[in-house]
Amino acid sequence: MSLVLVASIVGTRPQFIKVAVVDRAIRDPHRHQIIHTGQHYDSDMSGDFFRQLKIPDPHVHLPLASHGNAAQVGEMIPQLSEQLMECRPDVVLVYGDTNSTLAGALAAVYSRSFVAHVEAGVRSFERELIEEFNRVVTDHVSDLLFAPDERAIQHLSKEGLGARAVLTGDVMHDLVLDTVDLAIRPAVPGLDGDFMLLTIHRALTADDPDKLAGILTAVATAHPRVIFPVHPRTRQTMDRHGIRAGAAVTMIPPVSYLEMLWLERHASIIVTDSGGVQREASWLGRPCVILRETTEWADLIDDRHCLLAGTDPARITEALRTVDVRPRDVSSLRPRAAERIVRALEERLGR
Repeated sequence: MSLVLVASIVGTRPQFIKVAVVDRAIRDPHRHQIIHTGQHYDSDMSGDFFRQLKIPDPHVHLPLASHGNAAQVGEMIPQLSEQLMECRPDVVLVYGDTNSTLAGALAAVYSRSFVAHVEAGVRSFERELIEEFNRVVTDHVSDLLFAPDERAIQHLSKEGLGARAVLTGDVMHDLVLDTVDLAIRPAVPGLDGDFMLLTIHRALTADDPDKLAGILTAVATAHPRVIFPVHPRTRQTMDRHGIRAGAAVTMIPPVSYLEMLWLERHASIIVTDSGGVQREASWLGRPCVILRETTEWADLIDDRHCLLAGTDPARITEALRTVDVRPRDVSSLRPRAAERIVRALEERLGR
């Protein structure tokens, strides 16, 4: 079997998690180069993940200077296209639904590279969300679509993309299975007893000072101890508008993946706007309140493992009062997703 050169384009924490699993499957027996777009520029948001998850250093780390969505994508595409023209990979892998995902897929198309999308077919049907736009466009320009579950396959089929789709399972589930026993307790106060875990990072939540203040008030009223790892964009909004968390809320810097896994595993309840955190909460058997009107992971809502609350303080308070821990049947989940991805690439490329 001849070697395949795979280039993975990543730039955010959720993508670092996914590429950690895929990298291990690719490197034996193929070649893998990681291109870091620089979308998460903070060392706490990037460097710790690479070290802790033993991800090889990026082959290239782009000097991204822009912060707006259009500016970021516009700055990434020519730089990524240049890199792909130089390294000439057999396959370009893009992951999830970020600006790096969209820019990577378009750069691959422009450089005439074969592109495959990991976590394809996921839909929230919230067209105002930039993540939804990113994932839909990426699916439609990609040559091969790796779907995490049957629902994603159905979405792709309805959009006329079924012939490109492969059911692989969820690479994030694989990493949770592989690392949950390696989770690291963060060196922060307030973790000995019962605590709530709060995460906020999406633009529709983190950039709106009124919504942000309402969320913080609701959680501080509902629970006496809230641990809040603060995303840089959330911190900027709080500082800019003078938003203060209540005495019940302990604000801490962003934590590493293994520290986050420890917090998720030991929290009595999780409140989040993150797609990844809500899935991890379900896999770890933790109740979760989602700070959104819909979720792309609708099976969690169907099975009542999570409750949607939006950003209205009254709805958040009610969800926190009524959410319940229900053991989830995970027998239908497909482990070893990364191995399926590599096998599908080998078959498609005739290697």
